[in-house]
Amino acid sequence: MLSSDFLPHVEVVETYQGTLSFYGPDCSGCRGITSYGQDVTKGNIYYHDREYGKVNIVAGDKDYPFGTMLKISKEGQEVLAIILDRGSAIGKNKRFTFDFLMSSEEEASIYGCKNDVTFTILRLGF
Repeated sequence: MLSSDFLPHVEVVETYQGTLSFYGPDCSGCRGITSYGQDVTKGNIYYHDREYGKVNIVAGDKDYPFGTMLKISKEGQEVLAIILDRGSAIGKNKRFTFDFLMSSEEEASIYGCKNDVTFTILRLGF
């Protein structure tokens, strides 16, 4: 987790609350390659962004282009993430707002889902 003190100066696009789910590259129906085309097998679950550095990968719906950057906040902890994957059950008006990539489906199952998570969109697309 990181503090927003380490964020580059950004304009906030939008902020809202929702539910965060978790998944692994080995989930049922997953092939270990994100919709963007990044291989996320063998623990390769991060992306290096030119502006934000090493960030987590999430799945988001098509309302947000690949490369959209967001801050995920819950109970004083914050994480930066980038949308590089899609999911049919993911979106603002769906059961889960975003789906957070973990190293395995087994690890993801430990977290289940988190309600009342704050999502702050920092950038739309690359």
